[in-house]
Amino acid sequence: MKLPAGSKTPVALLIYLLLHALLDHAARVFEVSPGVSLWYPPVGLSFAIVVIFGWRAVPAVFVAHLYSAYIGSVEPGNWLRYTLPVVISISYASTALVARQMFGPNPRPVKPFDTGVFIAILLSGPLLASLAGSLLVLVSGFSTPDGFARMAFSWWIGDLTGVLTVVPLMLVHFAPWLLGESRPAKPVRTWRYRAEVALQAAALLGCVWAVNGAEFLRGFHAYYLSFVPLIWICLRHGMHGATLATCALTMSSLAAVRVFGGSEDVVVDLLLFVASISGVGLGLGIAVTRRAEAEADRSRLLTIIEAAPDFVVTTGQGGQVLYANLALARFRGRRNADELKGARMHDFHPTWATELILREGVPTAFREGFWRGETALIDAEGREVAVSQLIFAHYDQAGQPSMLSAIMRDITAQKQAEQARLETERNLLQAQKLESLGVLAGGIAHDFNNLLTAMLGNATLARLDVPADSPAEKSIHQIELAALRAAELCKQMLAYSGRSRITSSLVDLSKLVQDTTHLLQVSIPKKCTLEFALDPHLPAVEGDSTQLSQIAMNLVINAADAIGDRPGHIVVRTGSMHADRAYLATTYLAPDLDPGHFVFLEVSDNGCGMTQEVLTRIFEPFFTTKFTGHGLGLSAVLGIARGHQGAVKVDTAPGRGTTFRLLLPAAATEPAPAAEEEKSEDSWRGSGRVLIADDEDAVRDISVRILERAGFTVVAVGNGHDAVTAFRKSPDDFCAVLLDLMMPVMDGEEAYREIRVIAPQTPVLLMSGYSESVSTERFAGMGLAGFVQKPFESARLVAALRTAIEGTEAEEK
Repeated sequence: MKLPAGSKTPVALLIYLLLHALLDHAARVFEVSPGVSLWYPPVGLSFAIVVIFGWRAVPAVFVAHLYSAYIGSVEPGNWLRYTLPVVISISYASTALVARQMFGPNPRPVKPFDTGVFIAILLSGPLLASLAGSLLVLVSGFSTPDGFARMAFSWWIGDLTGVLTVVPLMLVHFAPWLLGESRPAKPVRTWRYRAEVALQAAALLGCVWAVNGAEFLRGFHAYYLSFVPLIWICLRHGMHGATLATCALTMSSLAAVRVFGGSEDVVVDLLLFVASISGVGLGLGIAVTRRAEAEADRSRLLTIIEAAPDFVVTTGQGGQVLYANLALARFRGRRNADELKGARMHDFHPTWATELILREGVPTAFREGFWRGETALIDAEGREVAVSQLIFAHYDQAGQPSMLSAIMRDITAQKQAEQARLETERNLLQAQKLESLGVLAGGIAHDFNNLLTAMLGNATLARLDVPADSPAEKSIHQIELAALRAAELCKQMLAYSGRSRITSSLVDLSKLVQDTTHLLQVSIPKKCTLEFALDPHLPAVEGDSTQLSQIAMNLVINAADAIGDRPGHIVVRTGSMHADRAYLATTYLAPDLDPGHFVFLEVSDNGCGMTQEVLTRIFEPFFTTKFTGHGLGLSAVLGIARGHQGAVKVDTAPGRGTTFRLLLPAAATEPAPAAEEEKSEDSWRGSGRVLIADDEDAVRDISVRILERAGFTVVAVGNGHDAVTAFRKSPDDFCAVLLDLMMPVMDGEEAYREIRVIAPQTPVLLMSGYSESVSTERFAGMGLAGFVQKPFESARLVAALRTAIEGTEAEEK
């Protein structure tokens, strides 16, 4: 039955009182004089109950001994009846409390010194009680001085046998239950185990009978025969068996003397024998139990180590393996750990790891006790596996290092996770850099578009003002082309900033390179010669002409940088080819490509070439070997090639130059011929008043000039607020309104909303340096009449205005 923890103490003390009374009556069977017994177990019971329950048990101990004195041989009314219980209670309670203070409520001394101290405390209780009690008896007149020593000895030996037999029995078998502690697992009760226990009990009782009952052995004092079964039981069962065996041996020996009789010398010998076997049995039981517990701890620890996924090994100072766990054996391709014994641990590590361990690990472990670091192991397949390693030293009794142990953990997954984390951080940093660059590029492109609007508009007006055969006409036309080219680059900057969308079309690579010939030539040093080998019958590719032009520009500039200050030769070549899987396997981005027909753009130089180490990093963002480089040129080349489902092949060697070949899938159709630019100066003329709002003076000025040339009367203001004010004064006088998107005081969106409230029928056009898709998304469903992308030519501005006005007139009809 399992009692609640709070109810065990009173129940246990009640049981103690009953047992004390019962054992007191049993002890009187072995009395050698009034009140003095050869075996007095109640004192052992008192000692044990105070050790277990502490001060709470002291009153019960006093009551129990008062009861013993009351029913004992002391005459009624004699003061000994009250003083003896006090002396006995104080003697055993004080020594028991000392034992409890030193070893706890369930003493389990582990060290030999602690065991000796605990046994000394056990001996001191009977000694104090016997000396103090005998002195009280002497003072009371119940004994003479001549009999004092004999009485004290008999008292001590009787109490001692009671303490040595009962206290261990109580502490080992009952204290764990009383204190609610977990008890050790019971052995399996097999028939062999039961037979062994029965044989041990028979041997023990047989020796007692032979020593005390056999006539032919009585004269030989053959008590030592009892040691044989006692040692057998202690070695087999530890403290549990030792306590039962010593108690049984003591009781059976005393019973034998009582039954068979014996002289006084025999009784004294028996008592000394009982004290001896109790000491030997308990000491041996403690040693065996301690060893069994140590073996159990070692077995549990070994089980944990063998089940651990970490690699555990112990080596001698020379590096030979003394122990290795199963995980290391399997890692090395062995079936069991014994196959690794005797091997040298150095063979398990790669050379660099062995050198690190010998140089830092072993000396540090011997000097400081342990060393921690990252090394590597070689698995059964010969692969190098990264591990975190803890090396710690073992020392002999003289304090000298004797062995080394190491715990190693596979950190491959950790390394991969760390690499992924670093890659994520790099990507995040790269995204942040590109976002910042995009914001900057978008702002710059917007401002440049305003400047280019004035440049392109003035050039267009100037070209229209000069005769067609004027020498200045060609120069003005080149200015227009350059401004348009700059506008295309601004569009590309807006695309990178997220404020534009890149559209693809069919592109002739040879024509694209021809159109950028002059730009390429002025981008390289004069010492470099640029040669073109362009295929005139090249299949078209689908892509963004501006981005592809950027590739050509980046590759040519990269080739010029490779040549440096010395004279050199650069060849730009276009062509088509069929690429199979074997060829594509030698290119970058090959896993994304299928074999087929490709158009290529190739740039070769006779520069310094690249080493294999440099070649592996050339497409990394921000990697550069140039002092003034930014490391983005080739990264952009690879990124644009990826966006066009293409690939890049690089052929280089130090001192031999470099060849970059861009491969792009050939399109199924040919590019449409470019429409000829319409050069009619007076294809259409309008009339009426037009309101223009733009914060850039140059843009307002060129817009006014273009529209006045087209027949309009123009009112120009510098912000949205002024535009709304001017429009509100005479809304019916304006045939159209042009608003810049980004303006101070009031921007184009706010001004548009106000104008729509005043005169919703008046067409309003939006102008912006940003792309149409981004600029007009906030005006969806609001009736915007048109959009003019900056920079614009005069014809495009007039055409947009004409479309808006004619569309409004058609709706009114």
